[in-house]
This record gives sequence, structure tokens and C-alpha cells, in this order.
Amino acid sequence: MRKRLITVLLIMAMFIPSIIAVANYAYLKNTPIEYRSVSKLDIADLDGTTFHLDKENSAAEKEDLQFFISLNKNAKSVDALPTDIAQTKPFIFTYYNYAVKTDYQYYFSLSSENAYYVNDNGGVYKISPSDATSFICSYYARSLYEGAELPQLTLSDTNPVTPATMNWNFRNVKSQYVNYAPAYTTTKSVNSYDVSSNFAMKFSVQPDFFYITITQNNEEIYKGDYDALAIPAALDLGKPAIVEINAEWYESVSQVYSGEATYRFEANLVPPPLFSMVSSDGDFIEEGSVLAITGKNIKDINEITFSSSPAIDYTPTWFANDETGSVYTLIPISIYEEYGNVSEFTFTIETGGSSTVVTLPYQKKRFESLKGLSEANYQNDFAEITEQIGAPADSSIFFSGSFANPVSSTAGLKGFGRLVDNSYKHNGVDFTNVGSGDNIYAGAGGTVAYIGDLSSGDTVIVIEHGLGLRSWYVKLASVDSSLAVGSTVSKGDVIGTCLSGNLHCSITVFGVPVSPYKFWAFTSDSTEFLNMK
Repeated sequence: MRKRLITVLLIMAMFIPSIIAVANYAYLKNTPIEYRSVSKLDIADLDGTTFHLDKENSAAEKEDLQFFISLNKNAKSVDALPTDIAQTKPFIFTYYNYAVKTDYQYYFSLSSENAYYVNDNGGVYKISPSDATSFICSYYARSLYEGAELPQLTLSDTNPVTPATMNWNFRNVKSQYVNYAPAYTTTKSVNSYDVSSNFAMKFSVQPDFFYITITQNNEEIYKGDYDALAIPAALDLGKPAIVEINAEWYESVSQVYSGEATYRFEANLVPPPLFSMVSSDGDFIEEGSVLAITGKNIKDINEITFSSSPAIDYTPTWFANDETGSVYTLIPISIYEEYGNVSEFTFTIETGGSSTVVTLPYQKKRFESLKGLSEANYQNDFAEITEQIGAPADSSIFFSGSFANPVSSTAGLKGFGRLVDNSYKHNGVDFTNVGSGDNIYAGAGGTVAYIGDLSSGDTVIVIEHGLGLRSWYVKLASVDSSLAVGSTVSKGDVIGTCLSGNLHCSITVFGVPVSPYKFWAFTSDSTEFLNMK
């Protein structure tokens, strides 16, 4: 009996530390936050910057910690957050009460009359206007001031650079400049970065003074304004260069910031991004044109941006080809868009800190009326099939140069894009003098993406040629028995036979119909623009 009692007592003794720990944790969680019990405080602002306060670090951090504890005590309990305040993003304060972390949410704006906090138990408190003003005017509140964000230097659009020195100020609601440098990381190390050889650099907040010095092999090869920088002839692209930058942001009544920064880093020079653009119409574009774009020295296709003026309703998909080391895309100029009274289009491609701008004259295409066709549903059918097919599985390119003739005879073509009964635009061309049962040929190499019937009952076969370029053959009497979805075809292969002397052919780029005349070698408008390398 005695042994059993001792055993029980020993087991209970083993659990005592855990019981004490649990009880202590519960006590601390339910104990109001007091200065004497708080060792540290983390403040996460609206931009994701975190400030760390520790009693042991400095008198300034100790004083700020005391302020936030007193701010809590001075606040008055209220029933709930105002609806408009509750919809805004809060600052997160994490108090370290010995080993226990407690999160409070603080809602500040540039108005001292609308400041609140919510404790970990859901209690809501209105912060006194004087305490709110003190916070709003401190550097902890920088994220409240729109347009005063910290400047970030980026190299070739991808590499953020840490400054060697930084002094940054923002103007608070009292028109006082508040120094924000304590929240900015600096380094004395000379870090190494990949930089395009045109030294593409960009600040998130453009400086008023941007001075750059470039040295290589201990020789100064450029010193002056960045805007005037030209690639020096003496630059050796096979060796790194040392870059030093001085930037200043001047005080101004129109700006809510000022400051200065220096940077020093080693630049490993890489060739700058290069893009070439070719139009299917040569030196101009019109409705139905296609732009074939090739890019070289591209690090990340996801960083490429494309824009057009006037805007076109199309976002290009870029494909990277490991064999050639290039990236590609095709851009259709839709026949369904209205581009207004413009004489030219300007296209801009940006990546890696570099821009390529191409301007092409625009000639509005005249669409004449065309009667006698019954293809009004093709537009909807093509859209549904395009969605069903989806994007190309990879970056393979199966075309090169002009397309082969899909039929043996070219007589009797009915025009692409013409108005049909004034109700829709013809999205392909019709070969009207094809013999019943004549062979139909693949315009270019590729894979069979779709075989089926349209809502009209017409049989269609779709071939994927790469980069979203597809050819459509409609009104087939039969499809070659060797073909199925996924089958590979070569340029000029027989893919089926014609139904009754009338073959419809379309060419699309990601579902957007484009002019077939620019692809077929037998037409007078044919070009070799698809020779992409």
C-alpha cells in the first residue's frame, strides 16, 4: 500500500511543472498588458514593414514601448468599431508578455479623431486624439502617407539593390519632416548583380538627382547623369564593373518626401533584351494583320509587358524555346474591333529595364458586302471549340514561311472579313470551285487539335501549328482515317476530302480570325513573315 502511495505521488509530481506552466500561461493571457511585464513589441505596418522594440536595446525603444502601453490605458472602451473603420487594414501589434505573445489590432488614419484598437479578447477601444496624433506624426505611421513610399532601386527590372546609405523623410500632418531611415536596410557589402549591358536601372520613386559612376579594371569609364548614359566604347562585357550611384529627392511643396541615398555594387554584364516585330502586311497593319514578335536575352517571360496605342483587346501569350534561346508570340489585329480615326499604331514591349517601341501605319480595311453564305454560326462555334482546345501544350513551332495550298485549285475565293448579309464578318475564305471528293491538304505542319461537327452539321478539322496559330478546314466529306486528335501532320499532307465543291478555311491566333491571304504562298499578298528564329 505504501509503495502504491509513493508511486502515485511520484506520478503527480511529474505533472506539476506542466500544470504550473498551463496555469501560468492562462494567467498571463488574462492579465492586462503592463509595461513591467512586456519585454518586446513588434509593429507590422500597412505595407508589411515590421518594427522591433526591445527594452534592452536602447532608451528610445524603451520610451516608445512605454508610450504604446500608456496609449492602451488612455483609450476608452466602446461597443464596436465604426463600420467604415472595420473595413480598413489594421496595424498589428504583437506584445511579448514574458513567453506569451498577444496580438492587438490598431486602426489609424490621418484623422486623430478616428483611431481604435481591438485587443485579443475582441474588446474595442477608442484611442485618445492626442495619442493618435503622436502616432500619426511618428515614423511608425509612414504607411499611412500615400506617395511617401520608400524608394527602391531595381536593376534590369528584376534585381532590387540594397543601398549603402539612406536618409528618407516624409512630411506628416503637421508639415514636419519625419526621418524614416531606421526602417530601411543598408549594407556596406559590395554585392554582385546581373545587369543588362545598357545598365537599365529604375527607381520606384524617381529621384531629382541621379548620378552614376562606372569603373572597370580600376579605370573610370563613365561619370555623369544617368539620363545621359551611353554605353561606353571601352566597356568590356566579359568582365564585371563597379557601379556607384548618388540619388537625391529634393524638398518640394508638391511632394510629401525628401531624401538621399548612395549605392555601390558589382555589375555582371549581360546582353540587354532585344525584340523584333514583323507585320504580315510588311510596312503597315490593318484588320486581320498578324504581328510576329521574337525576343532574345529574356530572363523571365512572365516579366514581359506589352501595350498598344490605341489599345487592342488582346493580351499576348509568350513562349520560350530552349533550342533557340528566344521567346515568341503572335498578336492578331481583330476584324471585330473599331479602332477609330487613327493613322498609326505604337506597340511597346518592356522587360529587364529595356523598352522596344515599334510604330506602324494603320490602314483601315474596307469590308464589302458578300451574299450567299450560310455561316453565321461559325463565329460562336469557333469560340466554343477554341475554349475546348485550350492553349498549346508547349512552345513547339511547326510552321516556317508560307502555308501550302489547302486545295488543288485556287479559283473562286470568297473574301475574308467581308460583311455577310450586313450581320457578321466572314472569319475565313471559301474555295467555291473545288471538286467534290477532292483532297484537302494541311497548310503547315502541326498536330490535330480537334475533329468534329459544327452546329450546322459541317465537319471541321483544326490543326495546331504552334504559338496559338491554328488552321481550320470546314465542310469536309471525310477526314483521313489515320488522323485523330493528337496526330502529327506535315505541310501538304492529305487530311481529308471536300464535301460538295465548297471548302471554308480560316486561320486564327488564339481564336482571333486573321487574314489567310498573308499565309498562303499562292496568293499575291503572301509574305514570309513567319520565319521566326
